[in-house]
Amino acid sequence: MDHTGSGPFRVRGCWVVARSVTIERCAITGSRFTGARLTDVRLKDVLFDGCRFDYATFHRVTAAGSVAFTDCTLTNGAWSSCRLPRIALRSCDLAGLELDSCHLDGTDLRGSRLKGLKTPLDNLRGVTLGEGQLPDLTQLTVAALGLTVRND
Repeated sequence: MDHTGSGPFRVRGCWVVARSVTIERCAITGSRFTGARLTDVRLKDVLFDGCRFDYATFHRVTAAGSVAFTDCTLTNGAWSSCRLPRIALRSCDLAGLELDSCHLDGTDLRGSRLKGLKTPLDNLRGVTLGEGQLPDLTQLTVAALGLTVRND
């Protein structure tokens, strides 16, 4: 994946394994990263728009500058030990995404689908949500605290 132009580019149908690299100052649109494995990757001033990251694994991925995922599918993936403060995950599908020991303070999750997100609540400390996401957050909270809800 080598891009030297100034505009956005697209990646399709490839298997991506990235270790100890920096992805900097680019816009990646409509690309598929299904099953990608990113380890010790640094994202700096990157936009992923309309991309698919189904079953992708992010391990020790960090963000600097402006990093955004908009209208992306991030289902059934796993993010561990990531430091992604103040990124945007806007209007993304996060169903089945597992978060473990991630720092997302200041991250904008508005418009993203939280139903089915698998995470300890402390991974969500300091994120921004929309009012319409409160029912999904309530389900996450009930599951995390092991509460029983009855209608009797």
